[in-house]
Amino acid sequence: MVSLDDVRSSNASIASALPAGLVAVFVGATNGIGETTLKQFAKHARQPRVYFLGRSQKAGDRIAAECKTLNAKGEFIFMRAD
Repeated sequence: MVSLDDVRSSNASIASALPAGLVAVFVGATNGIGETTLKQFAKHARQPRVYFLGRSQKAGDRIAAECKTLNAKGEFIFMRAD
């Protein structure tokens, strides 16, 4: 298993190792691991465009706002899907 320190180090290098403007799609991102992964990506990526899918519009709106707080230059688009 990968250590938590290795994960944190890898996440911290995203901004310098990857180009700005990455596009990502997260499915099932309105709770649990999907939500946490989305927020970490939002926190570390430079000017990302993120599409994320989930069942709850209320949760999607909340998460989009939280991601915008984490990364004001990012674009976070929720798509409701079952």
